[in-house]
Order: sequence, then structure tokens, then C-alpha cells
Amino acid sequence: SKGSYRSGCTGNVQHTQTGEINTSTASPGTVYDVAGNSTKCPANQHLHIDKTKPSCSISFSGTSGTNGWYKSNVTVSLSRQDNGSVQSGVSNYGLTTGGTNYNGSASNTQGETGGTKWNGYVKDRAGNTNSCSNSVKVDTTAPSCTNVIKKGSSGGANYTGGWYSGNIYTSATCGDSLSKCADKKTLTTSGATTHVTNKQYNSSGSWTVQANGTSYLTWKTYDNAGNSKTCSKITAQVDTKGPTITLESSSKGSSHKASDGSTCYTRYMVNPKCTDEHSGYSGYTQGNGNEYNFPVGKGKKRTVTCKDKAGNTTTKTFGPYNVCKYSQSSVCGYGTKQESYSCTKTRWIEDSDYVGDGSDNDDVAQAQCDAICAKYTVRYCYVGHAGGGGVSGDGIAHKKCYYEYKDTYSATCYKDVTYTKSCYHY
Repeated sequence: SKGSYRSGCTGNVQHTQTGEINTSTASPGTVYDVAGNSTKCPANQHLHIDKTKPSCSISFSGTSGTNGWYKSNVTVSLSRQDNGSVQSGVSNYGLTTGGTNYNGSASNTQGETGGTKWNGYVKDRAGNTNSCSNSVKVDTTAPSCTNVIKKGSSGGANYTGGWYSGNIYTSATCGDSLSKCADKKTLTTSGATTHVTNKQYNSSGSWTVQANGTSYLTWKTYDNAGNSKTCSKITAQVDTKGPTITLESSSKGSSHKASDGSTCYTRYMVNPKCTDEHSGYSGYTQGNGNEYNFPVGKGKKRTVTCKDKAGNTTTKTFGPYNVCKYSQSSVCGYGTKQESYSCTKTRWIEDSDYVGDGSDNDDVAQAQCDAICAKYTVRYCYVGHAGGGGVSGDGIAHKKCYYEYKDTYSATCYKDVTYTKSCYHY
């Protein structure tokens, strides 16, 4: 009531606003006193009612990997907004890995982690609050990649390079302490082996080099975040074939029939040559690559063994060859021939001389004949009539000394000689 006298109010008027509002309101009504006086309550009172919670969300930005992992450091961002038909507006917010904290931060950086939960907090001017969270996994480190290289198979001795005379087993192992190794690795090959590019295997996969020659293999391992590591390139050198032995040169002498009827040569020379297609010639373990002249003999052989750089060996025998010589030898057999020589020979010559004194005195004639024969070696000596007329035609019968004596003279003689024949023999 008004004035110095107050009759008192009859009561209050009110209006209840149940919904959200952000505007000027109408008059809530008129109030009265006991005396009946009244006053209309004023209108245009500005009313703010916000009952809706604000919202927030946490996002991550970085290089996405696999299996929910990031492969780089991550930027953590808090986004927030007020909601509803009447929005009083966000007044406070915070980003933390701990409990409620309106620290005013809306961004942060997350390094490597196996899993970190980020929490966001938001409050509007009406005092409504809300929170949000999100978890992130970060692995920026590549896994390790270690080559496994064995001779023959996975259980063989370590292959440390160079030429090997068998297959070469290869694989790779992975190591990763954060996201752990994925059940995956890839292989790229070149060179003598079959070519593949990024061929995928599981963690136990392997590749065995069987092709002769030089092969190159590169393994790559992966972790669960998608990081990868390339192993050092493997150079595998396989040579399972032995070297080849040929003749660089050879020569032989003339061909003949030997004393035993076999065919032979007056000389035979070979000059071996060792080559290898893959690892290359290393040396001789038996014989050598020099010129070799076979000695005289029947069925002669020359054996050489050479090896390559992988340790393979090849043996080859040249021959048999028959090498003979020409000479006089007992093996050629024996023969006879007449051989001439100078000699002294004796012959018997018959002769006669006149003897006697022209008379028939035999004693005189005989004495004269004996004197003649005494000069020679004679086989007979006798006196006989000369016959016919006299010496001078005197009609007297003269006597003759008849004898046969030796005469020695030089001559060519002959004898049968046994000799050795000439032939080709061993």
C-alpha cells in the first residue's frame, strides 16, 4: 500500500518459466493491497535459462598407420561447443591426461605410446558441464630387420658370402618393442634367381636360392603400426656345377704300326684347359694346365683334376695313347744275311817243268823234279814223260816233273751274320 497508512498486500503474483529462454518477458501480473489498490508488475525483464550441457570431442592428427596406430607424433585437439536452443556459451575448458582440469588448453602433442587416454572438460556460462575422452597409440620407430642366411637349409651353417656349391637359405627376423612385429614381411629379388617384387610372406617365410649364379635378395619387415625396415641386401652366389676341362691344344707325331701290330705315334702332346661358367676356375688339384708330352709306352694316360671357386671339382683323363720310338731292338726280331770281308785264300795250281839231261836216266830226272817240288807245298810230285818230240826237236824223249802246289792270294770272303732288325717299338 501507499501513503503513510498501509493496509498491506493481499499477496504476490508469479510466473514460472519451465523452458529455456533467452528473451524479454511479459508482466507476470498485478499485485493488490488490502485497500484495493493495485499495481501492474513491469514487463520486459530479460530472462536467460540454459539447461543443455555443452559438448566436446578429442581428435588426433598425424600420419596414420595400421591397426589404430599412428606412425608419427600426434597433435591432440579438443573441440567444444554449447548446445540446445538457448546457448549460454562455453566459458571454461581443459585438455589433460588426468582428472577434471579446466586448464584452458585445447591442444597438445603426443609422442610414442602404447596407449594414452586424453580427457577433455567443458563448462558453459549457465554452469552446465560435460567431458569427453579419446585414446591414442603412437609408434614412430621402425622395427629391426635381421637377415638369416644359411648354407643349404634353415639348420645349416651360416653363409657369410662368396661362392657356395649348394643352395642358400634366406629369411629375415623382426624386432619391435612397442606395437610389436606384424605377421608379415616382403621380399624383392634380382639376379640369377627367380624375380619377385615385394612378395608377401608371413613371419616364418623364407626363400631358398637354387639358381647358379649371383642373386640379390632384399627382405623388409613390418610392425603393427605399419612402420617398415629394409634389411641389408643379400648377395648369394651359388655354383653347383663342376668346371669344364677341354684341350687348349694338342699335337701328335706320325702314325706307325708297332712291332706288336698296334698303332702308335712317335709323340703325343696335350695341353689341358679348365674353365668354369659361374664361380670361375680356381686351380688344379691333380696335374696342371701345362703342355704334357706322353712318355714312350703303350696305353699311356694323363689325368687332371681342377676346381672352381665354389669348391666343385672335375676330373678328366686323356688317353690311352700309344707312343713309340724307332730303333734296333730285340723286340723287332732277328734275321741273317751274308756279310763280306777281306780275307786270304789258298788254291792248288797244277804245273810242270822239264827235267833230266836228255837221256833216259830216270835218276837225274827224279832228282831234278824233287828239287823243284821242294820249293812248294805240294800234294804230289812225280817225273813223267813229256811226250811228243824233244825240247829242241832233237828227237830225244825228255822227261817232265809234274806237281800241284798252293797259291795264297787276297780275296773277298762272305759269311752268314745274325743281326737285329729296326722297327717302331715301345
